[in-house]
Amino acid sequence: MNSVFGSGARTLVGVNEAGAGAIIGAILQEEAPHNTVAIMAGPGAAKSLGTLGFKVLRGPFTDTSVYCEAERFGPDRIVVGASLGMSVEKQLISLGRTRGIPIATVIDGHVNLWQRFAGERPAERWRWVPDEVFVLNEALRERLLGYGYPPDGLIALLTSTHRRGLLLQPNLVRRRYVRRQLGVAPSTVLVTLVHETGISDDSDWNWDNPDSVVNEHMRTLVDVAADLVDGERRAGLDVRLVVKAHPTDACVRIRDDFGHAQVESVIFVNDIDRYALVAESRVVIGVGSMLLHEAAHLNPACISLKLTREGCYP
Repeated sequence: MNSVFGSGARTLVGVNEAGAGAIIGAILQEEAPHNTVAIMAGPGAAKSLGTLGFKVLRGPFTDTSVYCEAERFGPDRIVVGASLGMSVEKQLISLGRTRGIPIATVIDGHVNLWQRFAGERPAERWRWVPDEVFVLNEALRERLLGYGYPPDGLIALLTSTHRRGLLLQPNLVRRRYVRRQLGVAPSTVLVTLVHETGISDDSDWNWDNPDSVVNEHMRTLVDVAADLVDGERRAGLDVRLVVKAHPTDACVRIRDDFGHAQVESVIFVNDIDRYALVAESRVVIGVGSMLLHEAAHLNPACISLKLTREGCYP
């Protein structure tokens, strides 16, 4: 079995986004709890890693600050996430290449696979390839190969246990605390909508989740959520609709959509124990997000919307 962190390695971790931070943190807890590790994290990853109890060095990072941290720590392995665009992850890949330090990348999502390794232009498709990349399942491995992933690059599968610690059923204390955060009674029925964002349409980049696709799905989900809440209220239940915002978004557009749908008392949240939230919910609905995939492990009442047979997303 391939190891993300290796046995006893001094590992310098660079991770930018919340989802990648959550899975890398869970892997670290399970696979290498006694390794010596330093973590450089963007805002989203810092939040999810903090939830798991990790101390991190928060970005943003310059090339100089990355170099200085590597000098201070002296890593013999680098583990990074795989977000789009330039971030500490690619800064560490550059440093690792220069110093001959083995690099492993963990992909925490299902969309925009080749784009995660590209340079500033789509023509630079494999600019940031590590020594080894870890993906969630065989289908993702096959897709990467289909996109032309370099033949000498190693693609390994994360084991099913890598997410076990992350997806343990939240205990009653965590679930009650979420209700206190939301300001709802223990008897209130929660319907949760997992908000997702897209990327500006661009034919050269060929995003799996362009705005045109994501926004159409989210508008439809608003209507679905409104119908669910209306049905529960007609049945005489005290029900609240909770919109779990994408970590990078303030739900501006979707707030407008809910105003149009005339759904009363919507609760918009971001900084919350998302696993306890989905476990407490009567139903969880969404489109294509990693949280929705994870929610299915915690709550059997999950609905994922796909309006077309085309493409891998959602």
